[in-house]
Amino acid sequence: MTDDPNKIRQQRMLFDQIDQAIGETNRDVIHGLIPKLDKAVFLKMAKGVAQLRVKYIAAGIQLAQTDGLKEPQLQQLKSLREQFEEARAAFDAVKRAVSRGYIDISE
Repeated sequence: MTDDPNKIRQQRMLFDQIDQAIGETNRDVIHGLIPKLDKAVFLKMAKGVAQLRVKYIAAGIQLAQTDGLKEPQLQQLKSLREQFEEARAAFDAVKRAVSRGYIDISE
């Protein structure tokens, strides 16, 4: 590590340039495949995540009310959790892409 202020400033500028290039690359690649997202599709995706969330939560509550935990029930709960988490991760990725300007969103 260096204490040289000029070297530190040069490194910061280089990292800023790299970040900008990464952003431009992401915009080009993502926008090339998904140029525009309709608000209705975005909200439908959010609703789908909410529906998977409630299925997972309801299954957990139902499982807690049973007398014994059985492997098939636990596997079903795990499957519901994985579905919810995957859908949420995809939705978060879309939100991030929109917020960073990689995908345009319209009414």
